[in-house]
Amino acid sequence: MKGYIKAAYIFSLLPQSVKSLCLTTLNTQQQTKLNKGLHEISSLSIQQEIDILKEAIGVINTIQIHRRHILDISIIISCIIFGIIVFVSIILSDGWHAIQTIYYILQYGGLHAVVLPFIVMYAVKLLAKPLYQLVKPLHAILDTIMAIVAATAIVIVFSFIFPQDSLPVTSQSIIALLFAITAVPLSEELFFRGIIFLHGGSQYGYTASWFFASFIFATIHLPNKPLEFAAYFIVSTILCGVAYRFSLFSSIIAHALSNGILFLL
Repeated sequence: MKGYIKAAYIFSLLPQSVKSLCLTTLNTQQQTKLNKGLHEISSLSIQQEIDILKEAIGVINTIQIHRRHILDISIIISCIIFGIIVFVSIILSDGWHAIQTIYYILQYGGLHAVVLPFIVMYAVKLLAKPLYQLVKPLHAILDTIMAIVAATAIVIVFSFIFPQDSLPVTSQSIIALLFAITAVPLSEELFFRGIIFLHGGSQYGYTASWFFASFIFATIHLPNKPLEFAAYFIVSTILCGVAYRFSLFSSIIAHALSNGILFLL
């Protein structure tokens, strides 16, 4: 039995509201195939209808199993990352100082690394694209140039508002720097600019999603003063603009560059 007939039969069982939503996602060729299938399903026997339903249930079960496996893998990866952080902290510090080192690393990007597998899993599921497609540049050179411009703007904003105290070069600070230019930008850009801003914007409008993403982004950084909140809000606005006009690749690179520069200042 041809696939479009099976699809048409399943489609015929859906509520009208779901049918209308499905039709908005189909191109002209797919709609033609669907209409052809709807005309042909009247000739299906009861056994054929049962077989189609069994196959559909099998596909649903396979998807559910696949999602559970992805969740299990995400949990395992997160535990491994946290275990590595603990192991490295014990090596770098003695006794109770290891706990302080763990806290320091988690505070400066380690926590982002721990939750990153879950953010990636959710972003891939919600945006219906593999990770490499989510973060690949649309135009490599142009996206990179704009990332540099955006990073420069972010550094200028932060330099005016936040006092830059140089951190001593230690093993802990080097690890924190590595997280600041990898896990932090990747996790925050996927979540705030990818999920909340871009996906939310496609559903509820980009003005609302920009404000919400920027407000939450500024809030979770725990600013001490209204001016600091404004700085984070402006930074999020810059990154939203880059992600919208260019790509998530641009916003990730801009975030990584600005984090690295500010960390080293």
